[in-house]
Amino acid sequence: DKHGHAVVVSTRDCSLQRRHQKLVEEAPAPFLTDAQNEELYRSSKAIMKEAGYIGAGTCEFLVGVDGTISFLEVNTRLQVEHPVSEEVTGIDLVREQFRIAMGESLGFDDPVVRGHSIEFRINGEDPGRSFLPAPGRITSWSIPTGPGVRVDAGFRNGDVIGGNFDSLLAKLIVTGATRKQAIERARRALAEFEVGGLATALPFHRAILEDPAYTENFKVYTSYIENEFKNEIPAFESTAADIQTKVAAEKLVAEVNGKRFEIVVHAPEPVVKRHRAKQVTGGGASGTGLASPMQGTVVKIAVEEGQSVEAGDLVIVLEAMKMEQPLNAHKSGVIKNLKAVIGETVASGTVLCDIIEA
Repeated sequence: DKHGHAVVVSTRDCSLQRRHQKLVEEAPAPFLTDAQNEELYRSSKAIMKEAGYIGAGTCEFLVGVDGTISFLEVNTRLQVEHPVSEEVTGIDLVREQFRIAMGESLGFDDPVVRGHSIEFRINGEDPGRSFLPAPGRITSWSIPTGPGVRVDAGFRNGDVIGGNFDSLLAKLIVTGATRKQAIERARRALAEFEVGGLATALPFHRAILEDPAYTENFKVYTSYIENEFKNEIPAFESTAADIQTKVAAEKLVAEVNGKRFEIVVHAPEPVVKRHRAKQVTGGGASGTGLASPMQGTVVKIAVEEGQSVEAGDLVIVLEAMKMEQPLNAHKSGVIKNLKAVIGETVASGTVLCDIIEA
């Protein structure tokens, strides 16, 4: 605050990323030693006080496989994942921002962390197609409820998700007394979460909760998805949106104090195996044509009409939802019928050029 006070509102882990874009975050950071936790608290306060920082901010550190802690940067704002810190401390960080701005003093010390909270970013991306941006219209929207379940969202059924802005549709925050309970509640909440009409990251989140590397011994790291997570999630099919989000339901009967209860248990089908994943960077290709794999805007053309290219060479770069997607030559040959124009928006499947054998 403006009076020189600094407090740490829990640690967070944001290791599950793809191309440096966070997908899952949690608080507190799991499996830190007491010594590591103390060092993170001490270092964060020292950085903020030395800088004369005022307001909420996030000190980011890297923890090496040998336990070495390295300072990375300070994000001078509330971050997307701030709800998990709120859930395990009971502190409204947005309210505290206003209080600090009005010159008030922080009225608490480092809060006691209680429970465990996990946030899942529900992005408009297709995990079955290497997380390509997926703008479109929401045709169904059903969010989960229940103990420990919170959804922060700005969309509803019928809204159109364009390609000019970030792909984040909603945040699912699930909290439990322990990490294990939070994961169990998250499985149920993700099974109930339904978004129709466009691809989302929901199938990925369901899959990662079946991966022991994340749920049991926390062996994930910042490039885990690229290096070890094999994506077996089917590509989104707009004519059968439920194909990629199948959930098996089992009805159980329980008797408690002489009363019978019917219980429906939802369990996502496992769709994940661990080993090096094949990376997809090229566009759609059929014969000679190089087609756009998504709706997007042409931001770069790396070739000219009549130019010779080798398979794998960069041809065009598209942008959608603040993400760039390179389109590489699917074969060697000569560029013909180049139709791409910088700044032009193209639909998924649009043939942007042909590559003719020389």
